[in-house]
Amino acid sequence: MSDETAGDRLKQIRGSDSQDEFATKMNVVKGTIWRYERDERIPDGVFLKRLHELGFNPTWLLTGKGTARGGRVLVDEDGEIEIPPQPQTLGPDWALVRRYRVDLAAGGGAVAAEHISVDELAFRRQYLEFIGVSAKASAIMRVRGDSMESLLRDNDTVLIDTSDTTIQPPAREQSRRRAYAICQTGPGGEALRCKFVEQVRANGAEFTQIASCNPDF
Repeated sequence: MSDETAGDRLKQIRGSDSQDEFATKMNVVKGTIWRYERDERIPDGVFLKRLHELGFNPTWLLTGKGTARGGRVLVDEDGEIEIPPQPQTLGPDWALVRRYRVDLAAGGGAVAAEHISVDELAFRRQYLEFIGVSAKASAIMRVRGDSMESLLRDNDTVLIDTSDTTIQPPAREQSRRRAYAICQTGPGGEALRCKFVEQVRANGAEFTQIASCNPDF
């Protein structure tokens, strides 16, 4: 049985292209390709759809079954590509964190706050302990929009500590300001957003301020 991984097969698909060139074709950042090829992350549905548009077989990429080109793509009732379950051979040093099919709006557009789980990503327990979060209290989501640039860019993936709801005063340094995933309810329904949330005092009053990182917003 071959020891070839999804990362190895992705390198075959990339071929002679550099990671930068291939990332441009796939509409992702270079770091995403780097992590996929090192098998640190499982390619998500958007990435697999793009591969299929280019003529490649997502099932072959993930499982090694079939051929590299062509193949069928299974789509669920929500129009999302189905990712075949990956075998879990994690040891005690690893923990799984749930990734959700919902975007954090970093801009003006609202998103439906449907907490639909897609899959799980593996993290070293030592790393989670180092940053002070637990796997059970964590969630992984994608950021869409540019209102939080340069801290977060469109299509970045973020790890959220759902247990941390403490609002702090503004930090003196921009790099130390705390970004939050917040749920806002408006005329269009609920929307999950990524913003700075800070406790501010002005003119003898205290209030909560929501702000963007990008000065254009």
